[in-house]
Amino acid sequence: MLSGESPNSGTSGNGSRWWKTPLLAGGLALLLVFLRLGLWHYDLAVPISYSGDALLETVLVKALTEGAWNYRIERLAAPFGMDAVDFPAGRTLDYALVKILSIVIRNPFLLINSYWLLTLAMAAGFASLLFRYLRMHWITSACFGALYGIIPFVFYRNISHLCLVHFVVPAAAYLAVALSQGQSFVAERFKGRVVSAILWRRIALWSSVCIALGLAYVYWAFFACIVILLGCVVGFVHKRKARTIATGAALIIVIGIASLGNIAASLSYWRAHGHNSALDYKYPAEADVYGIRIRQMLVPIAEHPLAAMRYVHEKVRMAAFPFDDNESATSALGSIGSLGLLLLLLVAVARPRGRFLGDRRLGILSGMVLGIILIAEVGGLGSLFNVFALHDFRCYNRISPLISLFCLGAVGLAADHIFTGRWLNFRYVALPTVLLIGAFDQIPVAFFRYHADDQRRLYEDRDFMTKLEARLKSGTMIFQLPNTGYPADGAHERMAAYDNSRAYLHSANLRWSWGAMEGRHHDWAKMTASLPMPQLLERVALAGFRGVLLDRFGYPDASNETSISGVVGSEAKFDLSGRWVYFDLGPWADKLSSTLSDSERLRRVDKALYPIQVEWRPSFSIEESDKARKWRWCGRDGVIRFENESDIERTIGVTISFQQHSNGIFPLRVENEGNVVELPLGAEPRDYHTQVELKPKSSQELKLHFEGPPLRVPGDTRELAFRVVQFQIAEE
Repeated sequence: MLSGESPNSGTSGNGSRWWKTPLLAGGLALLLVFLRLGLWHYDLAVPISYSGDALLETVLVKALTEGAWNYRIERLAAPFGMDAVDFPAGRTLDYALVKILSIVIRNPFLLINSYWLLTLAMAAGFASLLFRYLRMHWITSACFGALYGIIPFVFYRNISHLCLVHFVVPAAAYLAVALSQGQSFVAERFKGRVVSAILWRRIALWSSVCIALGLAYVYWAFFACIVILLGCVVGFVHKRKARTIATGAALIIVIGIASLGNIAASLSYWRAHGHNSALDYKYPAEADVYGIRIRQMLVPIAEHPLAAMRYVHEKVRMAAFPFDDNESATSALGSIGSLGLLLLLLVAVARPRGRFLGDRRLGILSGMVLGIILIAEVGGLGSLFNVFALHDFRCYNRISPLISLFCLGAVGLAADHIFTGRWLNFRYVALPTVLLIGAFDQIPVAFFRYHADDQRRLYEDRDFMTKLEARLKSGTMIFQLPNTGYPADGAHERMAAYDNSRAYLHSANLRWSWGAMEGRHHDWAKMTASLPMPQLLERVALAGFRGVLLDRFGYPDASNETSISGVVGSEAKFDLSGRWVYFDLGPWADKLSSTLSDSERLRRVDKALYPIQVEWRPSFSIEESDKARKWRWCGRDGVIRFENESDIERTIGVTISFQQHSNGIFPLRVENEGNVVELPLGAEPRDYHTQVELKPKSSQELKLHFEGPPLRVPGDTRELAFRVVQFQIAEE
């Protein structure tokens, strides 16, 4: 039992009724969300957010309603299909729960909304169980559990970051708190005798919790390991028992094994297809961009109901601190959580004594929060971990739900100490009042302001796509313009990220070009979209596409629309005078095919489906660009590999400009099929041209070796020796 617990903690009663507190907490959380946001006014079949990352999340949810799983989505990334498994997000636990819920709810928009709301209740319920474990009164546990279910973090993230639903966080906190008490898999005292006993029931429970954490989003598994490590430190310092460290290590190993199982499908895909270098876009220095900031945790939510709170928020925002305007701003704790944070920092620094401030439970929570801040704060220990170990976990601000949980727990403990003696029954009035105040303080209604606009856009999109699908055969492939990639989808003019996914979300049987994983299939869609319009239309038609869907929001003018009409004819246009316009390539493609002999048609289809592919190895980085040009950095040694996957012989002309940025001139050696050319390379671009002949199903390489010094850029871990500028190939 924890020392310093309140004598009126409300722990007595029938243990078989343990489920009532989490059920009450979850119900209160949902009730407050419905009341605060007025959800009865809204159509929940319209997603809470209908833009940006929320569209991608809805795509992955919809795929679960159309197939067994969402690792591969056949109707996207035509003509090859979308291998979403290439992006190792894991999330097996989340998707399993969504899959079960989809048995009842088939509409993907209603499904994603329902799952998100359900996770708020689950988070509240699990948090209340943790608070009961800390020997809080049942009403205190229920109220503060409900407050945890509606922390600002979940509303700022909403369905846009469905991966960050926080219902598993209390499980990680439970393990950490248990270890901090010195608990382990072995008990020394058993029935009054000093003996050793293996606690099999605890092993089963804790192992199950670790497996669930490992199967959740990879960030939660990583953060669970952090707090378990902190729990081991606190527990070892308090009890001086090595078994605490051994148990913590075992738990981390179980989480690690489960996490490997969580991304096993991605690892298997990489083994078969190679690692996708296009996914290497994270850097160690980003730990300071997306780290925790105490300032942001304490600042009130935007558009707070109280004018004084709004003033504080705007005053801090106008100060324009560096890197404040990113996702780290979602870590606000709310007023009650902020009070808990200040209390825990006081306990951690002053180490006060007394019936309350000396409470062992409060000391445990303060140690946890202080440790988390030391690791996740900007410039914290986590940044060193990113430099010397692994930099994939760059968004340390996402650990804020753990801080919120411990801070709310601290205020809950304070409430239990206050409501004793003659104040005992006052808790039944005071705590629900605190909960109601917390709902107004923590739930930002601003993010729901644009729901009416989202509803209008959704209805417009659905109307167009439904009418379009009624005109076409099932399985028709449609090429989308402008082309955007996955997962790093970008914006074009008025077109936002992932807007191309709207077509898939409102269709049932058509196939779409969007969703092509960058770095796979040699970026076929991206290369095709870069062609002049007549060549683009010919390639997609020969590749089997029967139409082009153009998003007018993606272009500054109607020039591309005019170009397509000029090739296929204005009669091919399907237009409802809105955002989208569709061009039927069928008659034009049939006419094109009729002018070709069978052998020529097969040859051109082969070339359309399998254009010459280019691979950049081994030290080339991803392509960068500005308005004037494109380039790739390379280390001292690099390989440009040309591959012909078709059944015909191909000849291409290759034009490259090489450039380096150190002082002086240094030689660059270029080897092609045994022929070696040495180019003196300086600050001015140096042109190189060669011809490459490729037999059917063959490849050829340009091997590059640079003798100059690398360029050192603070914060950039890449080897930057020289760069390839304005790379071009042309089939001859």
